[in-house]
Amino acid sequence: MATYGFVALAFDPSFGGESGGSVRNTASPDIFTEDYSAAVDYIRLLDFVDRNRIGVIGICGLSGMAITAAGTDTRIKAVATMSMYDMSRDMSHDHMDYYTEEQRNKMFLHGRLLCR
Repeated sequence: MATYGFVALAFDPSFGGESGGSVRNTASPDIFTEDYSAAVDYIRLLDFVDRNRIGVIGICGLSGMAITAAGTDTRIKAVATMSMYDMSRDMSHDHMDYYTEEQRNKMFLHGRLLCR
């Protein structure tokens, strides 16, 4: 992105990469979506950034969260993704929509995703 004149900020989502803390290896679509907005919070503070031309890119499993962030954060004006499938949907409905509606409702009532 920077090669083509775009200001680029690469970050690892919460609970991974070089971030600190003791919680690790945790997947949280809602927190990962919020990470995109937090990145926008930061990048808008930079004097050389055009606040009206901010976009996000989601790669692989974070593609769904990039789309969700762009749909809810009006400061994000463009979104691009590179993914084989919608990971957010896969996590909430299980692979190939395996979960029944009753199982999905139970997951959301308990505020967590179940893994098989």
